[in-house]
Amino acid sequence: MVRRCRACDTVQWPPRPTCGTCHQTAFASHPVDPVGTVHTFSVVHRAFHPWFADRLPYGVAVVDVSGGSA
Repeated sequence: MVRRCRACDTVQWPPRPTCGTCHQTAFASHPVDPVGTVHTFSVVHRAFHPWFADRLPYGVAVVDVSGGSA
């Protein structure tokens, strides 16, 4: 799921407080295809902030999915 602006229908990823296109604040959840192309990924083993300390390891990936551009 990604966020889609209710005012202008723009996909917002990563999530942010206002739409990057029209600056509105109303969003709806929008499903995206669960199949995509992974371009790169990393598994993080070191907390850069205390909040992450008990959430290690975690993965970060750059993925192209269908269903709109972000």
